[in-house]
Amino acid sequence: MKRPAWTVITDYPRWPSPYFQQFDAALSPYLDLRFSPELPTPDSPEPGVVNLHRLARLYHGPDRRPDSERAHRLLASLDALQADGWRLVWTVHNLYPIYTDGMSDIDRQVAEHLLSRADTVITHTAADAAYLAARRARGAVVTAGTAGLDAIPDQFPSPQIRLLADFLASALTGLLALGNLADYKGLPQVAGTFLDQTRSAHLVIAGRPSDPATARELGELAARSDGRILLHAEPVPPGTARYLCSRAAALVAPYRTDGAFSFFRRVLHPSSVAMAVGFGTPVLAPDLPSIRELTEGHPRTLYEDAGELADSLAQLDRSPSPQPAATARGDRWPGIAAAYTTVASGLASRTGRSLP
Repeated sequence: MKRPAWTVITDYPRWPSPYFQQFDAALSPYLDLRFSPELPTPDSPEPGVVNLHRLARLYHGPDRRPDSERAHRLLASLDALQADGWRLVWTVHNLYPIYTDGMSDIDRQVAEHLLSRADTVITHTAADAAYLAARRARGAVVTAGTAGLDAIPDQFPSPQIRLLADFLASALTGLLALGNLADYKGLPQVAGTFLDQTRSAHLVIAGRPSDPATARELGELAARSDGRILLHAEPVPPGTARYLCSRAAALVAPYRTDGAFSFFRRVLHPSSVAMAVGFGTPVLAPDLPSIRELTEGHPRTLYEDAGELADSLAQLDRSPSPQPAATARGDRWPGIAAAYTTVASGLASRTGRSLP
């Protein structure tokens, strides 16, 4: 039986995303995966599924700001593809772009257009699915299950990564913030609170700086931390993430919910939290619907606001063993692959013909 054609609109593999590495490995046995940075042309002789993931680069300009002309072309192209027999699937990680100075009417227009026209919306948590189901005018919302780095093979850590791990392990309480050093995480505020509320704990902040201002602030905080904050402003190889997490008393996974990021209170796939759960590492994170769902039954400290974060950090500093490590959840990608395969079959049966 011919596998359904499933075109994922992403810059992978030129952009080496760990998420899409796992996506490719898990789904390629079941779907005819095709990765493309651009949309197919509507007159393709073999229509299939167009699967959208991160949308911003499709209509934001080089300055990472929404462009009305690009957005108009994108939405017109998607409508033309559907009219020509293509099915449109949107995998929603975040409802709006996350690398932004503020939400715009263009961002809202693109999201609402897709919610009303997509044949299927796929989410990674039931919390996100419930919210989006109430926003949709047509079609189904599917929960594929949470995705994490648990499917990435381990690799031998470099001397730099071993240094970070030793720094964590040498502290009575070693905390780790791992991932993109981006504005939407509010890491400078968290690091500042850490310095104010702890006396002996150590904090490792490791990842790619996506915002020069954030990286600069973090560097300044590390410089005045008396050696208690170690900043590694470089990407961490995915295969060493488990090694680092195993040395941490807890993974710190902050997400802002103020201003432009208030939509995180409704739709958010927190990959850092999913990673920690997959590795069995306790979590310190905001009390948001998707995070509550991901960490159910897992060692966690969830906070509502800055005051509760301060109290939580102070408590962790006083407790050399804040929480017992949990059992790793294992590989969750087979369940995700099953959900996508079911979606492909459903889209084919809805029209009475097989997808090519």
